[in-house]
Amino acid sequence: MLSYWEQQYLTSYDTIIVGAGVAGLFTALLLKEKFPKERIIVLDKAFFPAASTKNAGFACMGSLSELEDDAQTQSMDAVLALFEKRFRGLALLRATLGDDRIGYSANGSYELISKRDIAVLDKLDDWNASLHAVLGQQAFAMADIGQTQFQGFVAMTKNLMEGEINTGLMWHALCDKVRACGVQVMMHTPVLAHEKSGTTYTVMLDDNVRLRCRRLIFCANAFMQQLLPSLSVVPARGQVLISKPISGLPFKGIYHFDRGYYYFREIDGRVLFGGGRQLDKAGETTMQQGLNEQILEDLKLKLQEIILPGVPVAVDTCWSGIMGFSNTKLPICQDLGDNCFVLAGFGGMGVALAPYMAKELVGMIS
Repeated sequence: MLSYWEQQYLTSYDTIIVGAGVAGLFTALLLKEKFPKERIIVLDKAFFPAASTKNAGFACMGSLSELEDDAQTQSMDAVLALFEKRFRGLALLRATLGDDRIGYSANGSYELISKRDIAVLDKLDDWNASLHAVLGQQAFAMADIGQTQFQGFVAMTKNLMEGEINTGLMWHALCDKVRACGVQVMMHTPVLAHEKSGTTYTVMLDDNVRLRCRRLIFCANAFMQQLLPSLSVVPARGQVLISKPISGLPFKGIYHFDRGYYYFREIDGRVLFGGGRQLDKAGETTMQQGLNEQILEDLKLKLQEIILPGVPVAVDTCWSGIMGFSNTKLPICQDLGDNCFVLAGFGGMGVALAPYMAKELVGMIS
């Protein structure tokens, strides 16, 4: 049972936000800036968010081959607009928190091109022209693959707009800033159900706790179907491993290959390597954290044979994170009516995209 104090002061809010990843926290921050007197609380089912702190530490906007793939199923205007939102979102993240507090290095990223995908290089100038018209900057350049030891690739491009980020530092800094504004952030607090009566939402939690609010915002991304079953967001688990420290590691920076399905980087003298979801899409379409041994074995093999051939490598640890994809690959930012809103479907690029989409969502709210 709730005490008098809990009933009077701890269960009633102007806004409840479900999901404490980058999207939920940025939404809370921007909403509090817009309405400083509002009482806002952010709830998350896990102790750490499912994707925001479990990624590979990239601020991704899309490699050349990924953009070319997207252009096969989307209009050019849609692809360019989405790239711009990622670009603007990363700029907003950096301006809000500062590069030092998020461990950001604006060193760009590289895409390793195999002989199979070599035709994508013919589109580099076209993509640069299209993106320059939108952003006023060059996005891609050729890079010298001859200085690398990677096996099985014939060319390399550089994305001038991506960078490395420490997502643990980033999430911690974002939490600190949100809480300093007077927003409550409650982790390990799953939402069991919600209902609306009149102008008030009731959100049911464990231990028969019920919170009330007049505005409800869902930012649970991959877990949205548990809360809003009609919403079309598909979970996609990603496997990641990190090696033990390697003396004299022969590269730095971040890399993608195979149309973005694989990605790796150097961090603290180790190799962080993730991807391979296409090897078992059915198995990785899940909301359950866990390791996929088939994919991890593939990652270990590629780590040894492609990334560090001839170098002894030992894996330190492995983990997984869960992304959310809409059926159009475009983010979902919607006013559902009755003072209920939803933000989801970042397609594995939420670190860059979510801040911009949070700004777009808060702009809908009057």
